[in-house]
Amino acid sequence: VGIRGINGSGKTMVLRAIAGLIRVDGSVEIGGKKMEPGECPKDIGVLVEMPGFLPEFTGKKNLQLLGMLQEGVTEEDIINAAKTSKGTFYHYFKGKEALLNSLSYLFDQKYEDLAAVIDPNLSSYDKLLFLNHELFYMIETSVDIHLLAYLYSSQLITKDKKSLSDKKRIYFKWLTEIMEEGLAKGEFKSTSTAAELMDIYAMYERALLYDWALFKGKFSLTERSDKLLPHVLDTFVEGI
Repeated sequence: VGIRGINGSGKTMVLRAIAGLIRVDGSVEIGGKKMEPGECPKDIGVLVEMPGFLPEFTGKKNLQLLGMLQEGVTEEDIINAAKTSKGTFYHYFKGKEALLNSLSYLFDQKYEDLAAVIDPNLSSYDKLLFLNHELFYMIETSVDIHLLAYLYSSQLITKDKKSLSDKKRIYFKWLTEIMEEGLAKGEFKSTSTAAELMDIYAMYERALLYDWALFKGKFSLTERSDKLLPHVLDTFVEGI
């Protein structure tokens, strides 16, 4: 089966919807079964436009990262599955903690996916609402909460680079551009710089993710943020 159409007709959008990568107003059925939002059958593999691997990692390093994402997988399991040696594993990573830090860059890949579908005509305010909702929905439905908790705890004690605060990430670069756009258009009050607004926004997301992990997902991360984030963004509009 092939999908044909002119540029912009929605071919990629259909594939993303089937894979559960984006939310749609309608519904998706596969094999007669209606898929829940974000759901994709485990026997279906999807490769949309670009490979879902970190380009700065080697093949084995990507395998090690993907293995770590599976609940209950040990360093020994990862080493065996990657058909490598402990020496090679520890050449790339000092341990599972260092491997875990790479999870932040997987979140950046979600932003790359969203960059292809976000409406450029949205206001800066609405862009931030959209990006936060989609990222948190992906985390809530796809990332093991224990893994996330381990990531946050490891960032406090790690001697390696703290990936959550790495300003070279797409997360910081793109969202800072959105802050700058909001300031330039007068949408956000110029009582703060774009960098200061970015710091507040990132602090808000980290705090809510930490709280969600702390309470073991007893509340919906996406729904809670949908209610709280507008209050944060309102302070950007009114001035801090």
